[in-house]
Amino acid sequence: MSPTAAKATSMADEPGLAKQNGTTIGRVLGSGNIVHAEEDSDGRMHATIRINEDELIFDPGILIMPHGGTIDLDLYNDDKNTHCAVFPSNGHMQFIWMVNSSHGTATLEETAFFLNLPLGVAQPVVLVGAQRPASALGTDAGTNLVNALQVAGCPDARGLGVLVVLNNEIHPARDVVKTSTYRVQTFRSLDYGPLGHVDGDGPHFYRAPLKAHMPDTPFAAREIAALPRVDIIYSYAGADGDLVEAAVNAGARGLVSAGFAPGTPSPAQQAAFLDAAKSGIVVVQCSRATGRIAPRRRLRETGIVAGEDFSPQKARILLMLMLLTTGDVGTIQAAFQSF
Repeated sequence: MSPTAAKATSMADEPGLAKQNGTTIGRVLGSGNIVHAEEDSDGRMHATIRINEDELIFDPGILIMPHGGTIDLDLYNDDKNTHCAVFPSNGHMQFIWMVNSSHGTATLEETAFFLNLPLGVAQPVVLVGAQRPASALGTDAGTNLVNALQVAGCPDARGLGVLVVLNNEIHPARDVVKTSTYRVQTFRSLDYGPLGHVDGDGPHFYRAPLKAHMPDTPFAAREIAALPRVDIIYSYAGADGDLVEAAVNAGARGLVSAGFAPGTPSPAQQAAFLDAAKSGIVVVQCSRATGRIAPRRRLRETGIVAGEDFSPQKARILLMLMLLTTGDVGTIQAAFQSF
């Protein structure tokens, strides 16, 4: 029988369970309880896994087996949605993580980029979704899922970081953005293009990410229980500094400016951002358009981090992770150039 959530938390300290970022995966994606599989007299193991109604997690989320071998899993989906189960062993014969993230494609690019930094597993990690639901005429759900499984099983996918697969295209977590509310070609790597495609004869890769990514990042060695607050402030004609001040008063330790295309906020916002930076809050300058924000002299002299070519939402994720260990602007600027 599944232990309570409190008991599961204490079980996470069991020797060996925290390996391969096991507890971090559970905290990032959200997992159910931790359960020991039962063993029959013949040594064969079995366990029951459920998806409860309106809960986007497997219960249990981590299954501990008494030893390596054959296990029979009974899966029950009590939810109204379709779920995809991923059962990686992560190199250990006794642990199975039921990794599941069913939040839709609205924030898929953010989930992908976050996992691309602290995840400490060498196996390919592929995120997939659909623009048209399974009940719709011409749904892309089945094709996308098959493509994702092909990519996950492709040896060429190893070492590329977290990947996003939709519409027969393979995108890196760092570059991909959602560009359309309805079109099936919504996920794009705008400035650089996809890493490859999935055709009838399988995945084909044409380029590889050069920036640092999982599993070889300093974030992969950390246990992440909570992240500092970082807010995004959008620029528009006539914007004042009130939202900047509100974010500061709400306890933000970092701010991301989604500025005008050259990489500047409105004059009133600029004054508020400078005041925030002087008070020790880390400010990152990004653009509401695409393209790189270089660490030019104005930013360096005012202590503002140049957001490089990150979208504001991805800059926020990287800044949150960096603020776990440092508030030094120079160190954070170097991270934005490395990742």
